[in-house]
Amino acid sequence: MIKWYLERKWLPEILIFISLCALLVSIDAGIQGTVAALPGAAICASVIFTRKLQWLAVVLVILGTGLEIFLGLAPIVSGAAAGVSLIFIAAFASKLVRRVSVVAISVAGVLLAYAAIVLTPESFMVYGVNLSQGNLQIFAFLLATAAIAAVNTLAWVFGRLTITRAIHVGSDTDRALLLHRQASLGLEVAKRTERLGIARDLTDLLVQRLTAVVSLSDGAKYLAAQIQIRR
Repeated sequence: MIKWYLERKWLPEILIFISLCALLVSIDAGIQGTVAALPGAAICASVIFTRKLQWLAVVLVILGTGLEIFLGLAPIVSGAAAGVSLIFIAAFASKLVRRVSVVAISVAGVLLAYAAIVLTPESFMVYGVNLSQGNLQIFAFLLATAAIAAVNTLAWVFGRLTITRAIHVGSDTDRALLLHRQASLGLEVAKRTERLGIARDLTDLLVQRLTAVVSLSDGAKYLAAQIQIRR
Protein backbone atom coordinates (compact mmCIF):
# COMPACT_ATOMS: atom_id res chain seq x y z
CA MET A 1 0.00 0.00 0.00
CA ILE A 2 2.76 2.46 0.95
CA LYS A 3 4.74 1.51 -2.16
CA TRP A 4 1.68 2.15 -4.34
CA TYR A 5 1.16 5.50 -2.61
CA LEU A 6 4.79 6.57 -3.08
CA GLU A 7 4.85 5.63 -6.75
CA ARG A 8 2.00 8.01 -7.63
CA LYS A 9 2.00 11.76 -7.25
CA TRP A 10 -1.52 13.15 -6.82
CA LEU A 11 -3.90 10.23 -7.38
CA PRO A 12 -3.77 8.77 -3.81
CA GLU A 13 -4.37 12.17 -2.20
CA ILE A 14 -7.30 12.91 -4.51
CA LEU A 15 -8.88 9.52 -3.80
CA ILE A 16 -8.50 10.03 -0.05
CA PHE A 17 -10.03 13.52 -0.34
CA ILE A 18 -13.03 12.19 -2.27
CA SER A 19 -13.51 9.39 0.26
CA LEU A 20 -13.33 11.75 3.24
CA CYS A 21 -15.76 14.19 1.66
CA ALA A 22 -18.19 11.45 0.74
CA LEU A 23 -18.16 10.10 4.30
CA LEU A 24 -17.41 12.92 6.75
CA VAL A 25 -18.77 16.00 4.98
CA SER A 26 -22.03 14.23 4.21
CA ILE A 27 -22.40 13.36 7.91
CA ASP A 28 -21.77 16.98 8.93
CA ALA A 29 -24.26 18.26 6.36
CA GLY A 30 -26.85 15.84 7.67
CA ILE A 31 -26.28 16.85 11.32
CA GLN A 32 -25.61 20.61 11.17
CA GLY A 33 -26.88 21.51 7.72
CA THR A 34 -25.17 22.39 4.47
CA VAL A 35 -23.36 25.28 6.17
CA ALA A 36 -21.11 22.70 7.82
CA ALA A 37 -20.00 21.37 4.44
CA LEU A 38 -17.76 24.37 3.70
CA PRO A 39 -15.35 24.07 6.65
CA GLY A 40 -15.52 20.29 6.33
CA ALA A 41 -14.51 20.42 2.67
CA ALA A 42 -11.64 22.80 3.49
CA ILE A 43 -10.25 20.49 6.15
CA CYS A 44 -10.64 17.42 3.93
CA ALA A 45 -8.97 19.26 1.02
CA SER A 46 -5.84 19.65 3.14
CA VAL A 47 -5.10 15.97 2.50
CA ILE A 48 -4.43 16.73 -1.18
CA PHE A 49 -1.38 18.88 -0.37
CA THR A 50 0.18 16.84 2.44
CA ARG A 51 2.99 15.47 0.26
CA LYS A 52 3.88 18.38 -2.02
CA LEU A 53 2.60 21.59 -0.37
CA GLN A 54 2.46 20.88 3.35
CA TRP A 55 2.20 24.55 4.34
CA LEU A 56 -0.96 24.86 2.25
CA ALA A 57 -2.37 21.76 3.95
CA VAL A 58 -1.83 23.34 7.37
CA VAL A 59 -3.41 26.60 6.20
CA LEU A 60 -6.50 24.74 4.96
CA VAL A 61 -6.91 22.99 8.31
CA ILE A 62 -6.63 26.31 10.14
CA LEU A 63 -9.01 27.95 7.64
CA GLY A 64 -11.59 25.22 8.08
CA THR A 65 -11.32 25.44 11.85
CA GLY A 66 -11.67 29.22 11.68
CA LEU A 67 -14.82 28.85 9.62
CA GLU A 68 -16.26 26.52 12.24
CA ILE A 69 -15.65 29.14 14.92
CA PHE A 70 -16.99 31.98 12.74
CA LEU A 71 -20.17 30.10 11.86
CA GLY A 72 -20.74 29.06 15.48
CA LEU A 73 -20.78 25.37 14.66
CA ALA A 74 -20.18 22.52 17.04
CA PRO A 75 -17.00 20.56 16.25
CA ILE A 76 -17.68 18.83 12.96
CA VAL A 77 -16.95 15.21 12.16
CA SER A 78 -14.78 16.31 9.24
CA GLY A 79 -12.27 17.57 11.79
CA ALA A 80 -10.98 13.98 11.83
CA ALA A 81 -9.49 14.74 8.41
CA ALA A 82 -7.02 17.07 10.18
CA GLY A 83 -5.58 14.00 11.91
CA VAL A 84 -5.29 12.22 8.56
CA SER A 85 -3.47 15.22 7.10
CA LEU A 86 -1.16 15.32 10.09
CA ILE A 87 -0.24 11.67 9.52
CA PHE A 88 0.90 12.39 5.97
CA ILE A 89 2.59 15.67 6.91
CA ALA A 90 4.58 13.85 9.59
CA ALA A 91 5.56 11.26 7.00
CA PHE A 92 6.63 13.49 4.11
CA ALA A 93 7.38 16.99 5.40
CA SER A 94 10.68 18.39 6.65
CA LYS A 95 11.46 18.51 10.36
CA LEU A 96 10.49 22.19 10.67
CA VAL A 97 7.17 21.75 8.87
CA ARG A 98 6.36 18.63 10.91
CA ARG A 99 6.89 20.41 14.21
CA VAL A 100 5.09 23.60 13.21
CA SER A 101 2.15 21.68 11.75
CA VAL A 102 1.46 19.57 14.84
CA VAL A 103 1.59 22.67 17.04
CA ALA A 104 -0.54 24.80 14.70
CA ILE A 105 -3.20 22.13 14.18
CA SER A 106 -3.32 21.39 17.91
CA VAL A 107 -3.68 25.08 18.79
CA ALA A 108 -6.45 25.45 16.20
CA GLY A 109 -8.24 22.47 17.71
CA VAL A 110 -7.96 23.88 21.23
CA LEU A 111 -9.30 27.26 20.08
CA LEU A 112 -12.22 25.51 18.42
CA ALA A 113 -12.92 23.55 21.60
CA TYR A 114 -12.84 26.76 23.66
CA ALA A 115 -15.15 28.59 21.27
CA ALA A 116 -17.62 25.72 21.01
CA ILE A 117 -17.62 24.60 24.66
CA VAL A 118 -17.13 27.84 26.58
CA LEU A 119 -18.40 30.60 24.27
CA THR A 120 -21.23 28.82 22.44
CA PRO A 121 -22.09 25.70 24.47
CA GLU A 122 -25.57 25.68 22.96
CA SER A 123 -24.02 24.51 19.67
CA PHE A 124 -23.58 21.02 21.16
CA MET A 125 -27.35 20.62 21.33
CA VAL A 126 -27.17 19.27 17.76
CA TYR A 127 -25.44 16.23 19.29
CA GLY A 128 -27.90 16.07 22.17
CA VAL A 129 -25.31 17.34 24.69
CA ASN A 130 -26.17 20.06 27.19
CA LEU A 131 -23.15 22.04 28.42
CA SER A 132 -25.06 24.85 30.12
CA GLN A 133 -23.39 24.34 33.53
CA GLY A 134 -20.12 26.22 34.08
CA ASN A 135 -18.29 23.41 35.86
CA LEU A 136 -19.29 20.99 33.13
CA GLN A 137 -17.97 23.37 30.49
CA ILE A 138 -14.57 23.60 32.17
CA PHE A 139 -14.33 19.85 32.55
CA ALA A 140 -15.40 19.30 28.93
CA PHE A 141 -12.88 21.87 27.70
CA LEU A 142 -10.01 20.26 29.62
CA LEU A 143 -11.03 16.83 28.40
CA ALA A 144 -11.25 18.07 24.81
CA THR A 145 -7.83 19.72 25.09
CA ALA A 146 -6.26 16.50 26.34
CA ALA A 147 -7.98 14.50 23.61
CA ILE A 148 -6.81 16.89 20.88
CA ALA A 149 -3.22 16.77 22.12
CA ALA A 150 -3.28 12.96 22.38
CA VAL A 151 -4.87 12.37 18.97
CA ASN A 152 -2.55 14.79 17.16
CA THR A 153 0.51 13.35 18.88
CA LEU A 154 -0.52 9.80 18.00
CA ALA A 155 -1.19 10.84 14.39
CA TRP A 156 2.25 12.46 14.19
CA VAL A 157 4.00 9.43 15.68
CA PHE A 158 2.06 7.03 13.45
CA GLY A 159 3.08 9.00 10.36
CA ARG A 160 6.76 8.95 11.33
CA LEU A 161 6.72 5.23 12.16
CA THR A 162 4.90 4.34 8.94
CA ILE A 163 7.30 6.17 6.62
CA THR A 164 10.33 4.95 8.57
CA ARG A 165 9.18 1.34 8.28
CA ALA A 166 8.38 1.74 4.59
CA ILE A 167 11.77 3.26 3.72
CA HIS A 168 14.21 1.58 6.09
CA VAL A 169 12.50 -1.74 6.93
CA GLY A 170 10.09 -2.48 4.09
CA SER A 171 7.12 -4.78 3.94
CA ASP A 172 7.17 -8.58 4.10
CA THR A 173 7.06 -8.66 0.31
CA ASP A 174 10.03 -6.29 0.08
CA ARG A 175 12.05 -8.43 2.48
CA ALA A 176 11.14 -11.60 0.57
CA LEU A 177 12.24 -9.98 -2.70
CA LEU A 178 15.47 -8.84 -1.04
CA LEU A 179 16.20 -12.36 0.23
CA HIS A 180 15.47 -13.78 -3.21
CA ARG A 181 17.80 -11.25 -4.80
CA GLN A 182 20.52 -12.02 -2.28
CA ALA A 183 20.13 -15.76 -2.96
CA SER A 184 20.30 -15.15 -6.72
CA LEU A 185 23.42 -13.01 -6.33
CA GLY A 186 25.01 -15.64 -4.07
CA LEU A 187 24.32 -18.34 -6.68
CA GLU A 188 25.75 -16.16 -9.44
CA VAL A 189 28.88 -15.49 -7.38
CA ALA A 190 29.28 -19.22 -6.74
CA LYS A 191 28.99 -19.97 -10.47
CA ARG A 192 31.56 -17.32 -11.35
CA THR A 193 33.89 -18.60 -8.64
CA GLU A 194 33.58 -22.13 -10.02
CA ARG A 195 34.30 -20.90 -13.55
CA LEU A 196 37.35 -18.98 -12.34
CA GLY A 197 38.56 -22.11 -10.54
CA ILE A 198 38.20 -24.18 -13.71
CA ALA A 199 39.97 -21.50 -15.73
CA ARG A 200 42.80 -21.40 -13.15
CA ASP A 201 43.16 -25.19 -13.28
CA LEU A 202 43.23 -25.14 -17.07
CA THR A 203 45.80 -22.36 -17.00
CA ASP A 204 48.02 -24.31 -14.60
CA LEU A 205 47.69 -27.42 -16.78
CA LEU A 206 48.52 -25.42 -19.90
CA VAL A 207 51.57 -23.92 -18.22
CA GLN A 208 52.73 -27.38 -17.20
CA ARG A 209 52.29 -28.68 -20.74
CA LEU A 210 54.13 -25.73 -22.24
CA THR A 211 56.92 -26.17 -19.71
CA ALA A 212 57.19 -29.83 -20.64
CA VAL A 213 57.28 -29.00 -24.35
CA VAL A 214 59.96 -26.39 -23.78
CA SER A 215 61.96 -28.85 -21.73
CA LEU A 216 61.66 -31.53 -24.43
CA SER A 217 62.63 -29.01 -27.07
CA ASP A 218 65.69 -27.94 -25.10
CA GLY A 219 66.56 -31.58 -24.52
CA ALA A 220 66.24 -32.33 -28.23
CA LYS A 221 68.46 -29.39 -29.12
CA TYR A 222 71.05 -30.52 -26.61
CA LEU A 223 70.94 -34.12 -27.90
CA ALA A 224 71.30 -32.97 -31.51
CA ALA A 225 74.27 -30.83 -30.55
CA GLN A 226 75.95 -33.77 -28.79
CA ILE A 227 75.43 -36.03 -31.81
CA GLN A 228 77.01 -33.48 -34.12
CA ILE A 229 80.00 -33.10 -31.82
CA ARG A 230 80.58 -36.87 -31.71
CA ARG A 231 80.55 -37.02 -35.50
